[in-house]
Amino acid sequence: EKTKINTEMQNAQKELSNLKSQGGMGRVRETDIDEAKRQAAHFSKELDKANNDPRKSEIPIEMRSFEDKIDKLSREIDEDQRLLGDLRMNTESENEIAVLKEQVSKEVESLQESVQDSNYEMERHQLISPSNDLFQKHN
Repeated sequence: EKTKINTEMQNAQKELSNLKSQGGMGRVRETDIDEAKRQAAHFSKELDKANNDPRKSEIPIEMRSFEDKIDKLSREIDEDQRLLGDLRMNTESENEIAVLKEQVSKEVESLQESVQDSNYEMERHQLISPSNDLFQKHN
């Protein structure tokens, strides 16, 4: 707002200077001069009002506060993204563990069937059957 007022004041002064320099080409009317003076006074008051505005000192403080909040939120986002990455890695590990458990379970089941088949054959030939303790622990 301050720069806008300064620009308008400069434009009014340039216009006034142009009118004065064109004195030989045409006559400057008194109403134009009065209007230029009124505009200059008006813009001068606007400039003083903008310079004395109490918000002028409050705004930088608010900006620093908002910048601090932005920094804090940025750090929180970075931490959340790091934690999300850790969670994804843990989930992948858990999925791998679940797959491995399933494979172990199938292998134990297969081995138990082999043992049962072997027991039947050993009994048939009257040999001592192996113990099933190892496989019963995994069920």
